[in-house]
Amino acid sequence: MKPAFRFELKRKLAHIALTAYPLLFLYMGFSRIFDIEFSLAYLLLWLFSEILRVKFRLNTPTAFFIKNVSRHAFKGDLRDSWGKIRFPFWIAGLMVPMLFGNMPMLAASITLSFGDSISGIIKQALNRFDFITGYLPSVTIVALILYLLTGYPQFAVLSPAVGMLAELFGKYADDNLLIPIFATFGSMI
Repeated sequence: MKPAFRFELKRKLAHIALTAYPLLFLYMGFSRIFDIEFSLAYLLLWLFSEILRVKFRLNTPTAFFIKNVSRHAFKGDLRDSWGKIRFPFWIAGLMVPMLFGNMPMLAASITLSFGDSISGIIKQALNRFDFITGYLPSVTIVALILYLLTGYPQFAVLSPAVGMLAELFGKYADDNLLIPIFATFGSMI
């Protein structure tokens, strides 16, 4: 296994661990208010950890993730970007579908956690980084998962199909912010 592929697998496993928490909320039946409050606390804790890491040079939990799974760590230019606070776009992005109910939250969470991860892994495995290489497999797998969970074919297909289009806008905004928002829109179509 190539080092770049092995590293991408590690990155995407961390991505799933950091972004799949709304699925636990759905499984446990928590209220939407709890979901939003927890996410806000998660966002604030992440930012607090980042401030401690950058301003006081402490070895915080966010430092662990950045050292072990950031692209900068793999490329060897981590030192150049170390002084920047990393905003957790996935938390903000996942808070949007929480405002619209369980089905959009399910679609957004699975599309971000698994669709984005599948796309990255496939692109790295094939060493092709164009949009369509990751789009088709990720939409197919996420659609299958959503269909198995809900039994609604239009919902299962439209949510990831629209959600993964966010990768086209990666040059303009973080896809971890946009994927859940786009998937929410797709789920509501």
